[in-house]
Parts: sequence; C-alpha cells; structure tokens
Amino acid sequence: MAKRTKKRVAPKTKARDRSLWLYLLILLLCAGIVWMITLPDDAIEEPVKEPVARVAEFDLNKVIASLETKFSLPEGGISRKKSRGVEQLTLPVDRGKMDLSYANFIVKGVFETHGANLSSGRVEGGKQVLSFSRGEDEFLVNLVYAAPAARKASSPKYIAIVVDDFGSVSGEMLQQWLELPTEVCFAIISRLKHSEETMNLANAQGRETLVHVPMEPIDYPRQNPGQDPILVQMDQARVEKNPAAPHQFSPALHGDKQPHGQPGDNRQRHYGLGDGSP
Repeated sequence: MAKRTKKRVAPKTKARDRSLWLYLLILLLCAGIVWMITLPDDAIEEPVKEPVARVAEFDLNKVIASLETKFSLPEGGISRKKSRGVEQLTLPVDRGKMDLSYANFIVKGVFETHGANLSSGRVEGGKQVLSFSRGEDEFLVNLVYAAPAARKASSPKYIAIVVDDFGSVSGEMLQQWLELPTEVCFAIISRLKHSEETMNLANAQGRETLVHVPMEPIDYPRQNPGQDPILVQMDQARVEKNPAAPHQFSPALHGDKQPHGQPGDNRQRHYGLGDGSP
C-alpha cells in the first residue's frame, strides 16, 4: 500500500514581513503627529512678509502749490472752494501756452503723483472738468482759459494752418496738396506707407512738417488713442524708445502734434524731446 505524502505548507514569512512594515509605518506617522502637536509655537518659522510701500498723506495745499508752479501762476492763482463736501479748484490756463487737453495731462499727473486717482473727465461748454478721488475724499478741477491780457492794438497777429493725417495719401492727390503755399504745415502720421515720401517731398519744398503722435486722451483707457501712444505716466526714456516719437521718424520733422490739436512745441518741452523750437 502506497504511502500518502503530506502537502507542504508555504512559509508565512513574507506575509509577516509586510505586516511588520505596515506597523512600523503607522508608528512613524503617529510619532510625527505627536511631535507636531507638542512642538512649541516659537519653533515654527513664519513666512517673511514683504514691506508694504507707504503712500504719502494727501495734502491738497501741496497739490495746489505744485500746480501753480507748473502753470506759472502766482500764489493764490488757483481758486479753491468746498461745496457739498467736495473740494473744487478752478485753474486758469494760458491759451497762448497750451490748450485745455494738454493742461489736463499735467493736472492728472500731479494728482496721481500725490496718490489720488482720476475718476472721470468731461467737457462742459468751454471748460474741462476733472474728478479725482483719494479714499473717501473727492476733488473737482475746473480747467478754464484765462482772460486774455490787454494787448496793444498795433501788436501783430499770427495764424498757423496745419493739414493733418498725411502718410496714407500718395500720387496725384499728394501732389495737389503739395501745390498749397509752403506756409501750410503738414502733420504726418509715422510708419504709414507714404509717411517718409510725404516728409521728403514737403521738406524739399521748405515746408514745415510735424509728426502726428497718438497721445493719452482725457478719458483713457476708455478711449483708444491709437497705436504706440505716448502716455502721461511714461518717463523720458520710455518716450524716447516709443516708435511714434518724433526723433524715431526723421530729424527733418519739427515738433510733434497730438490728434486733438495740441501744439507740438509744448509737448516737446513736457516730454523732454527738445526745446520746442522749429
């Protein structure tokens, strides 16, 4: 009779090893949790906080003094009153030096430098009204043309005629424009197809030419000023690198011109591009 052989049972070593490692892992996790709970507060490093830049306290008297300096006004030249909790300033602008659109660039820059923000801008009749806010405080600036000073009857009067938006016109139509008296200036938009051609032909006639430069409008950014505009917050270095700046186009051009009729010589002085003389 054959002998029966007993089935061999597989060793349980591997199963026991797995259980042992699982117990060790749980033990380490528990030890870590206990260590974190018992760790003193001063041993936990807090993230380093970046210092917050302080904004200078808004001082309306300093703002007025700065505006009087920039507009060459005597002390007290800007009238001030408070109505319904709103400080209102009336700033007279010399029409012979700048228009109201250019003046509002300067006012906006001064208020923003002192920490206020432009809320809105509008045109009312013959004046421009700018609204600024600083926290809960509101400020209203009325830009008006100053009353003209008395002039002698014999003083000469001058007028400048500028034809705008050249650069896309060519051929026979351009030749017809070139037949105008050379006292008529051409304002040329830079980087258009016929900009350089128009500038060369006008310059050969001895005709004065201006660069039509897109500038920051009163209600920027709601109104698009166009490609590569020059903005109030730009410093001189950024203006000089702007492709639309006059010296980037051609040294034969004189001054620059804002689309809304700003005299080029004033803007040259403002942006540091020259002394404003042709």
